[in-house]
Formats: sequence, C-alpha cells, structure tokens
Amino acid sequence: MPIMLEAVMRVRATRGIRMSSFHGNFFVRSTDLLAMPAVPQDTSYAIEFQIEETITSPFVVFQTAILHTTCYGQYYILLTSV
Repeated sequence: MPIMLEAVMRVRATRGIRMSSFHGNFFVRSTDLLAMPAVPQDTSYAIEFQIEETITSPFVVFQTAILHTTCYGQYYILLTSV
C-alpha cells in the first residue's frame, strides 16, 4: 500500500485523558478527528495527552481508527488499540 488518500483519523482514550495537541501534516476537524488528504507510508504523527481527572482504573486504553482510500480505489478501516 504505497499511499493512503482522503484519510480521516479518530483518536480516543480512557475517561479522564484528553488529547491536548496534535503534531503533523493534517487538519483538525474536532477535538479527536483529523483529516489528512494524503498519507505516505513513511509519515509519522504525534499526539500529546493530558490527564484531566484522577484515574482509578489499573490501566488506560488508547484507540486510533483510520478510514482511508487506497490508490486503487479500495476503502479500508485500520483500528489500533493499546
């Protein structure tokens, strides 16, 4: 897959954690939604998180979903949970 086109990325986290800033080549549509016209394979993005509330659970979860079109016209959803 050489390039992703018309990509939209949504980032979510455990309650009490919010995304404070995003770094990369994209447009921020809302607090957790990024629009990227083209994404080459060697591109990186950085997201800074901020703890807003006391976290009582023993772990936190981060999830990223990317909806994009390939250069061959196919649609894909990539989901990563950490």
